Amino acid sequence: METIKILSNIDSPAVYLNPKKERFEIRGRSLPENAKRFYDPIIEWLDNYSKSPNKKTEFIFHLDFLNTTTTKLFVTILKKLELAALKSDVNILWYYDTNDEDHKEIGNDLKETVNIPFELVPVSGDI
Repeated sequence: METIKILSNIDSPAVYLNPKKERFEIRGRSLPENAKRFYDPIIEWLDNYSKSPNKKTEFIFHLDFLNTTTTKLFVTILKKLELAALKSDVNILWYYDTNDEDHKEIGNDLKETVNIPFELVPVSGDI
């Protein structure tokens, strides 16, 4: 599979999906004007990846802000990772600022949508 590498900008996160390096990460701010258009290629990539995933998949969400539409699309991303977990040891890491209870709550809500290991990782200060 080809690597997806998207650089961050003021309203879109950096995305790095590289099965060869076993690195799967979404990092930054997620406020794209059209979140569906931004995340559709990522969801399609994960759909293909879930058919033949690595033996181990650790997926990192390291965001400092996300909008409601992004949160809904993250549910779809997590469902694709849940499919990958049928053939892979999948672990989700959700980083959140210890001063941001809303972000922690979003992580907890997302954790409850899937049946795969999902760890909330507190970080002091800016993410």
